[in-house]
Amino acid sequence: MAAFGADQETIERWTSDPEPTSVPVLSCNWPAVRLFLAASTQWRRAGMAGLPAGLDYPAVATTAAWLGIAIDEDLLWRLRVLEAAALDALIERASKAR
Repeated sequence: MAAFGADQETIERWTSDPEPTSVPVLSCNWPAVRLFLAASTQWRRAGMAGLPAGLDYPAVATTAAWLGIAIDEDLLWRLRVLEAAALDALIERASKAR
Protein backbone atom coordinates (compact mmCIF):
# COMPACT_ATOMS: atom_id res chain seq x y z
CA MET A 1 0.00 0.00 0.00
CA ALA A 2 2.89 2.31 0.71
CA ALA A 3 4.00 1.90 -2.91
CA PHE A 4 0.69 3.45 -3.94
CA GLY A 5 1.07 6.44 -1.60
CA ALA A 6 -0.76 5.30 1.54
CA ASP A 7 0.67 6.69 4.78
CA GLN A 8 1.42 4.44 7.77
CA GLU A 9 -1.75 5.41 9.66
CA THR A 10 -3.92 4.47 6.68
CA ILE A 11 -2.08 1.18 6.19
CA GLU A 12 -2.58 0.27 9.85
CA ARG A 13 -6.27 1.16 9.70
CA TRP A 14 -6.82 -0.91 6.52
CA THR A 15 -4.90 -3.92 7.78
CA SER A 16 -5.97 -3.95 11.44
CA ASP A 17 -9.31 -5.72 10.83
CA PRO A 18 -8.60 -9.35 9.89
CA GLU A 19 -11.98 -9.68 8.15
CA PRO A 20 -13.06 -6.28 6.89
CA THR A 21 -16.69 -5.81 5.99
CA SER A 22 -15.83 -3.21 3.40
CA VAL A 23 -12.75 -2.14 1.50
CA PRO A 24 -12.01 1.50 0.66
CA VAL A 25 -11.48 2.09 -3.04
CA LEU A 26 -9.84 5.20 -4.46
CA SER A 27 -12.05 6.86 -7.05
CA CYS A 28 -9.34 6.43 -9.72
CA ASN A 29 -9.56 2.65 -9.20
CA TRP A 30 -13.35 2.39 -9.23
CA PRO A 31 -13.76 1.66 -13.00
CA ALA A 32 -11.25 -1.22 -12.74
CA VAL A 33 -12.91 -2.59 -9.59
CA ARG A 34 -16.35 -2.32 -11.19
CA LEU A 35 -15.17 -4.16 -14.30
CA PHE A 36 -13.30 -6.78 -12.28
CA LEU A 37 -16.36 -7.54 -10.16
CA ALA A 38 -18.64 -7.69 -13.19
CA ALA A 39 -16.26 -10.05 -15.00
CA SER A 40 -15.37 -12.09 -11.92
CA THR A 41 -16.77 -15.30 -13.42
CA GLN A 42 -14.68 -15.00 -16.58
CA TRP A 43 -11.54 -16.94 -15.62
CA ARG A 44 -9.48 -19.13 -17.90
CA ARG A 45 -8.45 -22.35 -16.23
CA ALA A 46 -5.33 -24.42 -16.77
CA GLY A 47 -3.83 -27.79 -15.94
CA MET A 48 -5.36 -30.97 -14.65
CA ALA A 49 -6.50 -29.24 -11.46
CA GLY A 50 -8.31 -26.54 -13.41
CA LEU A 51 -6.71 -23.74 -11.43
CA PRO A 52 -7.45 -20.20 -12.58
CA ALA A 53 -4.77 -18.95 -14.97
CA GLY A 54 -6.05 -15.45 -15.65
CA LEU A 55 -9.03 -13.52 -16.86
CA ASP A 56 -10.56 -14.26 -20.25
CA TYR A 57 -9.84 -10.87 -21.83
CA PRO A 58 -12.28 -11.16 -24.75
CA ALA A 59 -15.02 -11.79 -22.18
CA VAL A 60 -13.74 -8.88 -20.09
CA ALA A 61 -13.89 -6.62 -23.17
CA THR A 62 -17.48 -7.70 -23.81
CA THR A 63 -18.38 -7.03 -20.18
CA ALA A 64 -16.75 -3.60 -20.37
CA ALA A 65 -18.77 -2.77 -23.49
CA TRP A 66 -22.00 -3.82 -21.77
CA LEU A 67 -21.15 -1.58 -18.82
CA GLY A 68 -20.11 1.33 -21.04
CA ILE A 69 -16.55 1.24 -19.67
CA ALA A 70 -13.82 2.17 -22.15
CA ILE A 71 -10.70 0.08 -21.69
CA ASP A 72 -7.54 2.13 -22.04
CA GLU A 73 -3.97 1.29 -21.05
CA ASP A 74 -4.38 2.70 -17.52
CA LEU A 75 -7.55 0.69 -16.85
CA LEU A 76 -5.95 -2.46 -18.22
CA TRP A 77 -2.98 -2.14 -15.83
CA ARG A 78 -5.30 -1.50 -12.87
CA LEU A 79 -7.36 -4.53 -13.85
CA ARG A 80 -4.19 -6.65 -14.09
CA VAL A 81 -3.22 -5.66 -10.52
CA LEU A 82 -6.62 -6.89 -9.32
CA GLU A 83 -6.26 -10.04 -11.40
CA ALA A 84 -2.81 -10.80 -9.94
CA ALA A 85 -4.03 -10.32 -6.37
CA ALA A 86 -7.06 -12.52 -7.01
CA LEU A 87 -4.90 -15.22 -8.60
CA ASP A 88 -2.61 -15.24 -5.57
CA ALA A 89 -5.61 -15.64 -3.24
CA LEU A 90 -7.28 -18.32 -5.39
CA ILE A 91 -4.09 -20.37 -5.70
CA GLU A 92 -3.39 -20.05 -1.97
CA ARG A 93 -6.93 -21.21 -1.16
CA ALA A 94 -6.56 -24.16 -3.55
CA SER A 95 -3.23 -25.20 -2.02
CA LYS A 96 -4.73 -25.15 1.49
CA ALA A 97 -7.64 -27.29 0.34
CA ARG A 98 -5.32 -30.12 -0.77
